[in-house]
Amino acid sequence: MATDPYLQVLSTYWNRRLLLAVLVTFWIVSLLPPAIFWIVAKTQPPEAAMFSVFLAFPMMFVGAHVKQQLASPEASLVPGFRPPHLIVAASFFLLPIVQGVLVAGMTGGSAAGYVSLLLFICLMFFHVSAHSSPMSGLAVIGMYLSMLIPPLRLAVEQLMAGELPGLAWSLLSAEAAIGVLLFHRLATLTEDDPSYGNVMPMNVWDMRAAEVRRRNRAQLQKTPRVFLSLIDTESRRLEKRTTKPAETRSQRVALLQMANDWPVSPRFMMALILVLEGGPLLISQWEYTSIQITTAAGFAQALSWPIMLSLTFAWTYWFGQSQRWSRLGYESLRPTTRQDWVLDNGLAAISNMLRLQAVWLLVQVVLLLIFLPTWAGSVAIVNGLVFLIGLHVLMFGIGAWLSSFGSMFWKLMIFSGAMGGLQPAWLGVSRYASGLTWHIPVVAVTSAVVGLLLTQVAYRRWCRIDLM
Repeated sequence: MATDPYLQVLSTYWNRRLLLAVLVTFWIVSLLPPAIFWIVAKTQPPEAAMFSVFLAFPMMFVGAHVKQQLASPEASLVPGFRPPHLIVAASFFLLPIVQGVLVAGMTGGSAAGYVSLLLFICLMFFHVSAHSSPMSGLAVIGMYLSMLIPPLRLAVEQLMAGELPGLAWSLLSAEAAIGVLLFHRLATLTEDDPSYGNVMPMNVWDMRAAEVRRRNRAQLQKTPRVFLSLIDTESRRLEKRTTKPAETRSQRVALLQMANDWPVSPRFMMALILVLEGGPLLISQWEYTSIQITTAAGFAQALSWPIMLSLTFAWTYWFGQSQRWSRLGYESLRPTTRQDWVLDNGLAAISNMLRLQAVWLLVQVVLLLIFLPTWAGSVAIVNGLVFLIGLHVLMFGIGAWLSSFGSMFWKLMIFSGAMGGLQPAWLGVSRYASGLTWHIPVVAVTSAVVGLLLTQVAYRRWCRIDLM
């Protein structure tokens, strides 16, 4: 057992392997866009650099972890308990400094500009969970609004390019002052502090299934009616399905489609996709009066965002399925064979995926006809769809195989690693998307074959593993 206090503090992070997985994964993913453009294209569009900067939100989990350690009796009773925790937490802020220097080197931008932005984002997210306040929440909202509001986005781009050195150093000075005040509050935290008990839960996957559902229902009671209306349809469908036993495969599959803790309706997904994709298109048209895509190669590269969004929704589906792990042993005792139960779950997953992608495809058609009608007959669209089909089959195989393991840490690490490699894959092949070449079909077919093989391996594993 470690006797050094700093090693003991580090062990609290190491024992929360999921916390480390989130930090490492998002740090790597945030470096991928600028690295790919730097290696492949030798150019650096502002969007790629800005994307890497705004992926610093996992620092909120570090803040939550520190708050859990310090909002405990040991923090006041054990001599020398607080300093090691605070020093180790402060050392995590070296990550945005290193990342800012690396990204600035890749983009040719300002190290002071990148570091000031990254530190600000990390500090605000850390503040939200470690010492929550309305101001920290507003600051977080303001950060992401700067990506959507043209004058603010221009200021961010100028800051990264080194055109506003005075603002960069002013931000660094203000961040240093805020950091000192925040850590001083944590160092003097007592039970009399109103925020003492405000601790963000960290291990939701370790809770019993009934407790997860109870907490979700409690949160729904506080949700505004406008948001509840988005899932009312799914709730009514669930009530209708449970009025009688599910006897046929189609009935069982229909029930399993609604097995997640959070019901999600197509209307909600359509609204979300419209915001995520329609927002940037509207802003671009607002800035330039027309979308600035004048070449086939530029249109092919512009497809990277909707393709990445499509893959992200598939990843999110498997991530939600992991919450069912604790109750799979009970579910597998239903009066069907293990093979039928596995097939039912697989068909439910495929049905949900197809429904989600159908909504995504409908939104793409609408946005294409509204904003980019001149490119409606582009060969890049066909290439993009072929590419997506292959990658979705691969992701299904990866998800079906990984979901058969109990460790949430390894699920997140491996699947996020796979996603980190697949998300920017279109940027590497988009140069071939403007014409009918063999490159994209070969990549798609290879991905699909690997996905089908993984699906077969996953089926055999699901049929024989013990579910406790």
